[in-house]
Parts: sequence; structure tokens; C-alpha cells
Amino acid sequence: MPGSMGQVCELDLMLEEYYTARGWVNGVVPEAKLKELEII
Repeated sequence: MPGSMGQVCELDLMLEEYYTARGWVNGVVPEAKLKELEII
């Protein structure tokens, strides 16, 4: 039996944490973050 069998990956929670860590809002990079990164 593989080591991960029976384990549930909480993708929604992981994705939310990923967005928060990068300063995004629901997967969208806000204008303020783009200015901070000097993209716009």
C-alpha cells in the first residue's frame, strides 16, 4: 500500500494559503501588488 493512500489533500486550503503568501486576492494579483513589483 503506497504511503499516501487514504490521505486527503486539502487543495482549497493550500491554494488559499498560497495566494495569501503572495499577496494575491482569490487568485488575482491586485494592482497594489503589481505596483510593488514595478510591473505597472
